[in-house]
Amino acid sequence: MKITPELLHKYATGACTEEELLRIEAWLEDQDTAYELPENEDLPLHKQQIWQAIHTKVSPAVSGKVGPSHSFRFPQRIWAVAASIAVLIGIAGVFLYTTSQKKNIHYKCYYTQKGQKLKITLPDHSRVYLNAGSELKVPEYFSDTARVVSLKGEAYFEVHKDPQRPFTIQSPDSRTTILGTAFNLRAYPREATVLTVTEGKVRFSSRKTPENYILLTANEQGKIGPETKLCKTNIDASPYTAWKENRIVFTNMKFAEMLAELERWYNVNIQVEKPGILQQRYRGSFENPSLNVLLEDLGFVMKFNYRMASDTVFIY
Repeated sequence: MKITPELLHKYATGACTEEELLRIEAWLEDQDTAYELPENEDLPLHKQQIWQAIHTKVSPAVSGKVGPSHSFRFPQRIWAVAASIAVLIGIAGVFLYTTSQKKNIHYKCYYTQKGQKLKITLPDHSRVYLNAGSELKVPEYFSDTARVVSLKGEAYFEVHKDPQRPFTIQSPDSRTTILGTAFNLRAYPREATVLTVTEGKVRFSSRKTPENYILLTANEQGKIGPETKLCKTNIDASPYTAWKENRIVFTNMKFAEMLAELERWYNVNIQVEKPGILQQRYRGSFENPSLNVLLEDLGFVMKFNYRMASDTVFIY
């Protein structure tokens, strides 16, 4: 789907279909995406008129103070497209005012360190449970047509139903869109992104190709990553959301995969001096255990010893 001035007009006035909305949002983040300027238009002829309108109508919308760490510049090429829209259909004031507001609003960033969890209520009354070592970026307010947040790490979402405003979560590798449901999204750096649905229906896709998506319902899981193609499987969702109740559940995981989980959960570094155990698998659950209790149990089953020095665990 090419991005045309007519389509941008629909976006500015809230008239896009959900598919068009996803394509435009992906285009706004991708400086290499193709777009069309109106044909047979003499832009220089209209230049002075257009930029006078921009100065008059847009400046009041962006004159408020915005913190340097929370403001975002609208891509330079969008201004050229906005000018072409002005020539084509005369809506420079509406389009530029809307997009300037969209890109210069404040964001709240929530962080959890290793060993921490956080419960957050969003502006639309959706609830988010943020797992350890995670980051959630949320606008101060949602627009009238969409609710978009960004996640790095893992979070469980209980999304307030609002059919007029789809809820979208952007992670480094994926895009998740819903109207109202509950699900767990795991999107830690250098790991596959995993979406687990507990109720409702969710659309899940790569950020690079949002038009190729899968639909997930309760007890279904989607996965995508640098080395993992988009796929869907049937699962029991409960083990993947147990962390909300301070339960650690390992579902036939390799010990190498368990290490990152334990480091985030207990805020420790783990050094393995017995590499032969890294490919061993383990299945089990623990109710908010201390680190010593968990290591004692794992060591008994997997035949290893351990010692602790400050915030580092040595397994041998």
